[in-house]
Amino acid sequence: MNSINFSTATLTFLAPCLFTLVVFLLFFEQISYLRKRKNIPGPVLVFPFLGSAISLVRHPSKFWDHQSSLAKSSPAGFSANYIVGRFILFIRDSDLSHKIFSNVRPDAFHLV
Repeated sequence: MNSINFSTATLTFLAPCLFTLVVFLLFFEQISYLRKRKNIPGPVLVFPFLGSAISLVRHPSKFWDHQSSLAKSSPAGFSANYIVGRFILFIRDSDLSHKIFSNVRPDAFHLV
């Protein structure tokens, strides 16, 4: 009986701490996405940890058509998104793609 009270007391103490940690991680992920995205066209908020992976799996052609339309609306010719913890850029312009890929360095970015 004493061990049940101990585990209940421990759980009562740890529950708010765990809840706060989860909320902090969700908030941190959103802030890091928004800092990377800045004023690039893309979703304003993303689903935590998965990003747009659900819509990518459910309707892949619709997802990429939407990314293409966002990139087309941008004067720079690209759009941003977040898929399974990775920040991605969708580049529509072939000249911009050539400029980016000609400047590939190990410390510049990770090509997926």
